[in-house]
Amino acid sequence: MREKLLRFTGKNIPITVVAKIVGKDQQFVRQAMIEGLLPIGVAFRKKGSSQYDFYVSPKLLYDFTGFFFDDDLMDGEDGKKTDEYYIDEK
Repeated sequence: MREKLLRFTGKNIPITVVAKIVGKDQQFVRQAMIEGLLPIGVAFRKKGSSQYDFYVSPKLLYDFTGFFFDDDLMDGEDGKKTDEYYIDEK
């Protein structure tokens, strides 16, 4: 039997995509990340700045929502999932 293993690239997931996945608007996602209520990545404010940078981890998003983000599809590479691996069980 073959078991599918997911490979997480660590590439940032856009806030627009996250908002669609969780069914909320982008501002909700940003504010929830800033307040630590949405454990899917990091909201970082540089010293002396009033703006935040956001990093959404594919693995943390998967752990929290069960949604696997395939960044190859976002990049438009033939629509093929090249980051899938299988293990043959004996």
